[in-house]
Amino acid sequence: MKQKNVKYVGDICGQKYYIENPMSHKLVKNRGQLPKYYVSDHHKPIVDRETFNKAQEICKKNYRRL
Repeated sequence: MKQKNVKYVGDICGQKYYIENPMSHKLVKNRGQLPKYYVSDHHKPIVDRETFNKAQEICKKNYRRL
């Protein structure tokens, strides 16, 4: 399971979606067609990184139970 809500910790993941056709403005999920950009410490975090990592571990454990 990948990390979710990285904005809370001050990071940003860019180009998750891209516009396939400029005329229709249709957004398409980027599944490797274009490079994605990950920037750490982009803005002031809401949650410290330690708490964020603990929450991610709990989510991963809960996800495996399903």
